[in-house]
Amino acid sequence: MSHPETSLSSCTTHKIALTGGVFSGAKEVKVFKCSLEKRLQQYGFDEYVAFYLVSNYGKQADSILAIYDSLEDHNIYERFIKAECEFDIQNEMVYNLRDFFIRRTGRLYFDIDSVKYLQDTVADYMANKFGWSEAVKNKELDLLQQEILDVSKFENVQS
Repeated sequence: MSHPETSLSSCTTHKIALTGGVFSGAKEVKVFKCSLEKRLQQYGFDEYVAFYLVSNYGKQADSILAIYDSLEDHNIYERFIKAECEFDIQNEMVYNLRDFFIRRTGRLYFDIDSVKYLQDTVADYMANKFGWSEAVKNKELDLLQQEILDVSKFENVQS
């Protein structure tokens, strides 16, 4: 079986703008991160939250903080996760707990404790947002629990 000759065009991915806004270079990223740190300090967050926002969302962090400012929750972490969830629903097509905690935020792999702490908050938020029944919400939590177990257990596999 012969294969027709094909020619490949040059790579153009360097011309595709990433979501989150374009930074002119590392210096601009650092300046933006520092300005976020100062802004986040007024809410009681440490510098890691600025790093997290810039790493995951770039300049879209401003949109998440605008949502944060519009919410009324007294617990800053629950308020933050709701703002992040709302942003991801509006902009990243997030539609369930696993999608949010694994694919969009990466929290399951990089901050599993936050998933354990905030899963009920996000489940309640999504249930309200999407009109989930209690049964659907519980199924979502069960599926997330299975993911948590899958990444948390270590088995002795022998060949």
